[in-house]
Amino acid sequence: MGGNAFARGANPLHTPRMPPAVYEHVLRACHAALRKLFDVVGTPVPGPGKEDHGDIDIFVAGAKPGTSAPASVRASAPAAAAPDASLEVAARRLGAVRTFKQQPGLLICAVPWPDDVRSGGAAEGARSEPSDAGAAAAAAAAPRFVQVDLHQCGSAEEAQRMLFRQAHGDLWNILGSVVRPVGLTIGQDGLSVRIPEIEPRGKRRARVLLTDAPADILAFLGLDPAAAPWDAPFASVDALFAYAATCRFFWVWPAPDATAADPPDKEDDDDGAAEPDPDPAAAAADAKLTSSERRRVHNRPIFRRWYEDFIPACRAAGRFTTPRAGDRASVCAEALARFPAARAPYEARLLEWRREEQRLSLARDVIKSAIPAAADDADADAPKLADPMWRRRTAAALRKIVVLDDYALGVRPAETLRRPADGLYDEDAVRRFVRDNWRRVGAAACRADRERFEQKKKEKEKERGE
Repeated sequence: MGGNAFARGANPLHTPRMPPAVYEHVLRACHAALRKLFDVVGTPVPGPGKEDHGDIDIFVAGAKPGTSAPASVRASAPAAAAPDASLEVAARRLGAVRTFKQQPGLLICAVPWPDDVRSGGAAEGARSEPSDAGAAAAAAAAPRFVQVDLHQCGSAEEAQRMLFRQAHGDLWNILGSVVRPVGLTIGQDGLSVRIPEIEPRGKRRARVLLTDAPADILAFLGLDPAAAPWDAPFASVDALFAYAATCRFFWVWPAPDATAADPPDKEDDDDGAAEPDPDPAAAAADAKLTSSERRRVHNRPIFRRWYEDFIPACRAAGRFTTPRAGDRASVCAEALARFPAARAPYEARLLEWRREEQRLSLARDVIKSAIPAAADDADADAPKLADPMWRRRTAAALRKIVVLDDYALGVRPAETLRRPADGLYDEDAVRRFVRDNWRRVGAAACRADRERFEQKKKEKEKERGE
């Protein structure tokens, strides 16, 4: 939470940003204390060149025997809360003065600031510029604390995956933006491929996990694990960018054509001066960003430098200007071939989605359109088709028969409407059924409506008579 978890409320705590010396001191002390309680204790490798830190993230797994909550906690906590109970024990061991449970498996702690550690900087502990001298003095006098986020993992393997995924700060945000255009997603659970047909309706549902193994993720992205430091930060931001650029899916798209038509004139601002036209390359880059990526550009300096400095520099130098991998369809095929265990869930989810979409479209695009718009009909049970209410009633009754297998009206398809191989509807068979039976179904629906009406009428008369 960037060190702000305790900054609000009736009794806020002062958790300023930590200079490197304070961060390293508290990190070592916390790790030493937690190793007595857990088999696995780790903190993600930070990004390069960090001048200060908002909080400390620590992932733990494998509570050691004897690591249990105090009797008061055990008495009130259900068995399912055991992992959180062990985090409470860990918080006590760290000397936390306050804790905040954001979600299961995550306990945010406020531990005392080590005042005996010198950072060598005059601005130690500053989180923002004070508005006046009084505010600065008040902030300096307030007791300081360090925010420590304790993450409970279910296994050592899960802890290693989380440490890998969060290593090097913005590296994985950058790589995520690189692979997104080819239908891949890098998330907390691992590397996923997105189903293009489902994605417009639901991005999470469209994701199918390929692998959560760090070595397999790096190999598929074309990244050399030996070329990156996994136990220390990159030497510089440029070194991180250089490593990210070795991803085989990275390429620099061309800037827009400078001879293209000018955009419409912008309205003047409050000062009467028109806003300057954006840089064409920056506009092209911004057009390729998602809303979350645009937020990262504004809020995360390294991510911003990737888009505003590194990519334009590569474009100007003519580097990485040719795609090195195939299009989205070929990358998807390659991914399913490389990770065959993902093929079955991919195909099952796609088929399930197609079935749902077809059921939704049958009434609109197949059933209703197969009912004639008008006809000469002498059957008293089938009013003229020009009556929209009658057509809607008939279409609804046909949909119940086709989609819900509801044969209460006594009309049943003579042929199978679904294909045995995949369960999808044979839309030609559905049209034939509607064409041959709309009159009978409409008449039956009208009779059923009249019978229900008469039955309700009799029930009301009986109630009034009583």
